Amino acid sequence: MTSKSQCNEEAVHEREQEIQKDTAKKRDKSKGHGQDEDSSDTSQLSEKIIGVEAAIEGLDEVKDNLIELGEENKEGLTNFELKLTKVISSLHREFEALKAQVEQATITGVAAPILFLKPVLKLLNQRSFVNK
Repeated sequence: MTSKSQCNEEAVHEREQEIQKDTAKKRDKSKGHGQDEDSSDTSQLSEKIIGVEAAIEGLDEVKDNLIELGEENKEGLTNFELKLTKVISSLHREFEALKAQVEQATITGVAAPILFLKPVLKLLNQRSFVNK
């Protein structure tokens, strides 16, 4: 993001310098031909208009870059949502398995703590959903 905005700023700055040079050349030519003060005012106004046009072009580029970043963020959020949905589904399946084990233990009257611990440890050791 920083490099794109730096490139945009540099491009706008270079364009403004070109405009200033062109305007200075035009002003020098008009002074050399003996034109009056109205021409000088017109050239200054033209210089300002050209500078504004260059700034608008730069803003358009920045706008396009922001739109592109927004689209990239949407894609990233969608990918994150998919990963989160997978993790929730996995946790739901594990919960249902644990629930079934508890029901079985209740029916048989035997509580096997190791049966409860294995799936929990398995989930805790899976760092794929924790780190991403």
